Amino acid sequence: YESFDQNSMLLDSAFMFLKRCEKEESFPFYIQYYYLKKDYKKLIKYSEYYSLDKLHNMFTNNILSIAYSRIAEAYSKYNFNEKSYTNYLKSVELSPYNLDFLLKTSVLEIKMFKFEQAKIRLQKVIKLNPNFEKAYYNLGLIYLNVDKDLYIAKLNFEEALKLNPDYIQAKDMIKYIESN
Repeated sequence: YESFDQNSMLLDSAFMFLKRCEKEESFPFYIQYYYLKKDYKKLIKYSEYYSLDKLHNMFTNNILSIAYSRIAEAYSKYNFNEKSYTNYLKSVELSPYNLDFLLKTSVLEIKMFKFEQAKIRLQKVIKLNPNFEKAYYNLGLIYLNVDKDLYIAKLNFEEALKLNPDYIQAKDMIKYIESN
């Protein structure tokens, strides 16, 4: 899944080769490099240097969607939620069945109080993969905290727990609901 490893020696080698390439042809790989180095400030600065929109004819949707997702994560680290959201939306537009991108987008939608959109996205995740416990858990959070529907919230937490019996947060939410 990763373009190159997080090993610092390998990353240094990758960076050496990236510097030999044209910026345009290596742009998504620089994003990946800074992401793996956890240098989110440089990733953001680099992403603002050149628009990925100009590269759609040069790279596959998969490569571009990963780059958009990495940019979104970097913005999210600094709570630049609008910029993060824009990039997550581009990542899911290019990879509409990538559960990780869909989940991360829905989590950000929850943070941004876009609860109905998050609910729709989480239901899509569940439809694509009914065994994705994190989608049930996050959906349960919306039903609990926004809709105040304890019954549906508990059903979602129970489903998450059924899929992953070690899901501590789901256990805690069930205990919370049962105590109220």
